Amino acid sequence: MIQSALISAGAYLIDGNGNNVFFIQLIENSTYYAAQVDVNLTPTSIGSYTMPPTGAYSSGGSGLPTTARVPRLIIDNSKFGEVIGYSSGQ
Repeated sequence: MIQSALISAGAYLIDGNGNNVFFIQLIENSTYYAAQVDVNLTPTSIGSYTMPPTGAYSSGGSGLPTTARVPRLIIDNSKFGEVIGYSSGQ
């Protein structure tokens, strides 16, 4: 679901093999029986990546940030927070 929203927004890059690269993921952690949120710095230069054809990171969009940023997930629904093990507002 997060990846679909990021693709719709154009908030991803494409690696040399044509794979979409996302800088935030919500994945299952079976060791801890938990949902795990992984975030990585969003680059400030394209490097070896390719921009998506449309959306935020495209050449027609706002492009990459000028300062490296780590995506932030704010849980504003307490029921969803319970499902993934985070308190509302975190």
